[in-house]
Amino acid sequence: MRDVASTVTNAQGETVTSGSTRTDPGDVRALVIPLQKGLPDGDYTVRWRIVSTDGHIISGVFAVGIGAGRPPPQAAEVQSATLDWPFLVSRFAYFCGLMLVIGGVVFRAGIWRPVLASVDGQPRAMADLRERIRATQVFTAAAVLLLAGGWVALTRQGAEVAGVSFWEAFDHRGPVGSAIQATRFGREFGRGIDLAAIFCVCAAAAFATVRRSRLGAAALAVPAVALGVWTIVVPGYSGHAGDPGRGLFTITVDAVHVAAAAVWIGGLAQLVLVVPHATRGLSDDARQRVRRSVLGRFSKVALASVAVVAVTGAGRALWEVGAVSQVWSTGYGRALMVKTLLLAGLVGLGYRNRNALDRFGEVRRRAVAELALLAGVLAAVSLLTDLQPANTPGFASAAAAAPAGGPTLVALAENARLAVWPGYAGPNVVAVRTGQRVKTIEALVGGRPLTLDREADGTYVGTGTLTEGRHSILVTGGTKTWAASAEIGKSRSVSQSPVPPLRTGPVAAEQADTLAVGLQRTSATTARVTILGPSGAGLPTALALVGGHVALPCQGVRGVCYSATVPRGSRPLPVQVRLPGKPPVTATVRLPPFDAPDGTRLLREATANFRALRSVRALNVLESAPGHAVTTNFTIQAPDRLAFSVRGGASARIIGGTRWDRRPGTGWVRSETPRSRVPDAFWAPGAEAVYLAGGDRTTRQLTLVLPGGPTFFRLWIDRASEQVLRLRMITAAHFMREREYDQNRAPPVKPPA
Repeated sequence: MRDVASTVTNAQGETVTSGSTRTDPGDVRALVIPLQKGLPDGDYTVRWRIVSTDGHIISGVFAVGIGAGRPPPQAAEVQSATLDWPFLVSRFAYFCGLMLVIGGVVFRAGIWRPVLASVDGQPRAMADLRERIRATQVFTAAAVLLLAGGWVALTRQGAEVAGVSFWEAFDHRGPVGSAIQATRFGREFGRGIDLAAIFCVCAAAAFATVRRSRLGAAALAVPAVALGVWTIVVPGYSGHAGDPGRGLFTITVDAVHVAAAAVWIGGLAQLVLVVPHATRGLSDDARQRVRRSVLGRFSKVALASVAVVAVTGAGRALWEVGAVSQVWSTGYGRALMVKTLLLAGLVGLGYRNRNALDRFGEVRRRAVAELALLAGVLAAVSLLTDLQPANTPGFASAAAAAPAGGPTLVALAENARLAVWPGYAGPNVVAVRTGQRVKTIEALVGGRPLTLDREADGTYVGTGTLTEGRHSILVTGGTKTWAASAEIGKSRSVSQSPVPPLRTGPVAAEQADTLAVGLQRTSATTARVTILGPSGAGLPTALALVGGHVALPCQGVRGVCYSATVPRGSRPLPVQVRLPGKPPVTATVRLPPFDAPDGTRLLREATANFRALRSVRALNVLESAPGHAVTTNFTIQAPDRLAFSVRGGASARIIGGTRWDRRPGTGWVRSETPRSRVPDAFWAPGAEAVYLAGGDRTTRQLTLVLPGGPTFFRLWIDRASEQVLRLRMITAAHFMREREYDQNRAPPVKPPA
């Protein structure tokens, strides 16, 4: 039920897979990538992506090594893709349009027209004319939101699955068309958008025809009702409610939930925007009578709708949330809680309105407030569609009540603090900060003695092996003795993910032997520390010293993350990383100041300028560990020509959909390949925390991070042309330096002779 893709390449960029990627029949969460037999020793890069049937994308990149001294082939734990805000905004527009269109049709047919029938003569004709004009305006705007929002959401999701930009996906052809058809979301949501367009036409035609021919209007109403029902079913059928194993009942409950919400929201909009305008020309008595009648009818319908929304919403929540703790421990649960709180506020406003049905103006003012809250509800619904349900296999278990274990951070006294991490059976770091100034501090952890040595910042640290269970801790420093306890969980064999970077806060990173070390400022004097092993996993047993300051585990986050004190201003910071049983390694990281200027505009301009190049050459040095580097020369010619040559290795030329490869001492081998567009500013899509990081007389520097990995970049950009001249990339087992030159002067890429 999922579409998967992956590539595994060696140091020369050659594919080493032996078959199609597939999911394991015994465990649909396991991805199987067949490799060629007898692979030689070397470094290999694995890029994988899996797309679930409801359109969620999970992907990752990690490096493995074959041979003595290289990283073992182990996969890092990878999280779902970050929230796609353009997709969420378009889904919000889609849901707003859906509510207004469906609710508006029901209100006009079931409430307004029966009330209008009680008015006679010319006043009725004028009220009917005013209502048709204003209702048509609202209906048109709602239809545009419904169709345009749905179309943009579909295109955006297809572009993400296909791995191309939104504008490349604009016409829904080629790989994007296949990507859309590859998922249930793409197929059913796309079909739903098409049928929704027909529904809008039929509904508008039925209302336009009813004055001339009731029989003709009825003929148009039949397909409109059928199409309207399907338009209501589509959000659930293409989303979580339609997941395999849910069944027809779940989809039905979801459709009833959507329908009730649409009647409520769309009716409120008609009450606020249409009814006052339609009744403006009536006499005072007639206007008050019509408005009271409309309020009375709609109040009953709204009360029933709210009850249905509450009951079906509770049922849907029980399907998507498997434990009470998931309400506050998962993003899905928190969004659901926000939606519930907003609905509670709406119920309060609705109750007050029912006690003022004879005062239309007062009810209308509260209805405006209700619509504002309902916009918040729809925003929460849009967010829920892009989040995995809290009880998703593999996700719910992690989000449930946390098992024993994890870092311990406690106060021993007013001026003494204790930290123990990672808090699982095996090697653990014990750190104590105190005002005592002695050479060492002695700790007794679970009856085992441990000596803590003083570091430059006054923190005392030591590493010892702890067993599972609750351990009492006695700490003695000088004349002081403190007591505490720590819960040590079971040993964890599964690798742990690093905490994703923050969206704001200057970043910088560098290589420390085989480790990637990244820093991100969280204030002028503190920084998050990200340490990535060769597999891409976080290192929970690491002891990091940033400028001599011991980094302690981050609080309130899930994943591996450290926090350290850093000096103000921009300066090189030595970062030493110690791992149990291994010698220390060091990196020097140039971290921009906390008040570094925003670099978003410069990145946007440099990216546009790079993509606009007709040709360019690049010298690329990619290193996985000290002494394991690959140097490659690239020649790039827009829009789809590329040649590269690995020093001492293979060469290739790509023109459109044709590729030629040559190994040393052999001839060219021709094959077909997917067409790619170059030059590719691979550092730009999804870039976060973009800041100016200094420069010199001719260049300016930018630092940024891509959440996947995470991957840190430093760009050197020419001041005059705003072209990228150099870049440095730091991520798991990938330490890259690249220099761009011969912009618009590179030699042409031609087929081999």
